[in-house]
Amino acid sequence: MKKWITFNEPMIVVWYSYGNAEFPPFVKDPLVSPFKVAHHIIQAHVKTYHFYQTEFKQSQQGGKKLY
Repeated sequence: MKKWITFNEPMIVVWYSYGNAEFPPFVKDPLVSPFKVAHHIIQAHVKTYHFYQTEFKQSQQGGKKLY
């Protein structure tokens, strides 16, 4: 796998789902919930990144890029 992405537009998901409640699960808690959700998204990204680096990087020679 030469290119991969863990989350597409994470801040859109965070804000519209947990900040102003326009997307499911419709949680309107702009002072706390977006930060908790963003924290968990970052943790999931880090775990996925490290898994790829240790298990597949050498054989697939994939790269990384921030968008």
